[in-house]
Amino acid sequence: MKRFENKVCFVTASTQGIGFGISERMAMEGGKVIICSRREKNVNEALDRLKDYNVEGYICNIGKQEERAKVLKAIREKHGKIDVLVCNHACSTHFGTQLMMQE
Repeated sequence: MKRFENKVCFVTASTQGIGFGISERMAMEGGKVIICSRREKNVNEALDRLKDYNVEGYICNIGKQEERAKVLKAIREKHGKIDVLVCNHACSTHFGTQLMMQE
């Protein structure tokens, strides 16, 4: 099955666990997958594991507006669009509800 063929797929917090699994499946199904993590080591390890697929990775702390903007700009310049966005990153309820939290 090639459900994601010719699709640009951006999966946040995607170098391990569920995010990695989602990214791998999208790549297996033909997607151009963009992964990210706060840690360079995690991005490099995930890219190595996904080397047989069309995957690129960025170091990005999704919780920081400047870093989000930088990654989104790079994706827009390279691909012109995002067809599928998977917001896999988490937030802590210790700081309040997700919609009410300050950056």
